[in-house]
Amino acid sequence: MERSYYFLSWDEDLHVAAAKKLLEEKTGAQAYLINTNKLADDQGATFFRSNANSEGLLPGCKLDDVVWARRVRPLQKTDVLFDTETTAFIHNECSHALIGAVCASGAKHVINDIWRQHQADCKILQLKFAMQAGFKIPSTLVSNSPKSVREFFSLHKQKVIVKVLHGTKFNTYTTIELTEEMLENDSSIRACPAIYQERIEGTKHLRINFFGENAYAFEIESDMMDWRRKLTRRITQVLLPPKLESSLRALKNQFGLHLSVFDLKYDDCGDIFFLELNPQGQYLFLEGLTGFPLNEKMVNYLISL
Repeated sequence: MERSYYFLSWDEDLHVAAAKKLLEEKTGAQAYLINTNKLADDQGATFFRSNANSEGLLPGCKLDDVVWARRVRPLQKTDVLFDTETTAFIHNECSHALIGAVCASGAKHVINDIWRQHQADCKILQLKFAMQAGFKIPSTLVSNSPKSVREFFSLHKQKVIVKVLHGTKFNTYTTIELTEEMLENDSSIRACPAIYQERIEGTKHLRINFFGENAYAFEIESDMMDWRRKLTRRITQVLLPPKLESSLRALKNQFGLHLSVFDLKYDDCGDIFFLELNPQGQYLFLEGLTGFPLNEKMVNYLISL
């Protein structure tokens, strides 16, 4: 029986659109695109039917089919403006229905497993597993204690960065440098925990994309605190040292992930520090800036399952 493919993400995600188009050109297989941020539109959706599997969000999904669950918790686009509580209720109900439909679909190839990906999204756990695997990580504090944050800031001679643990769907939250002015307001620090880390001096970054067991690494030259704020053309595809690649692959597999994107950084002494991993990270910008065919690599991986 012919395999089908299901691409789940919001309606403006170029990654799934590009992959779906190339996959259909290569295989002629049936591919469905489900806009997960438009589940509350005027068409609605059926997520589960007790007496049939031919209709619903994943029509006719079979054991050997492939589900790329790229974005399963996006904010819903609606034609009507609701109050804050109702909007949150709609978002949560749609997310839970979507996750339930994927988990109940019966497909054995879900990229990534939703529950394992949820665990892998935990930055604290990423850092713990990375340390256990032998990676160097920046000295780190996760806290909303004004006293602890100020002590950490002083310990590292005011060379500290701050970044979010998870953020929201409303924005992309870049890494910023912590300043003395930010530490003046206790209520601002107490409002929520954040990740505080020693600043790693250096301009060379590594971004490693894993599609299954295959790694595609890129070196990014940038003197910015967060290179995402201004994408540079000083990006080159590189081969990783075998030991480093093997260690990253083992870390990915420890989380049970098919896909993952790692961010590492060289310090001025040439030592490599683990920063974070993103189970469904962006990669098409790397193809655009280097010409390396990451979309084709991703599609070939989906076909190989």
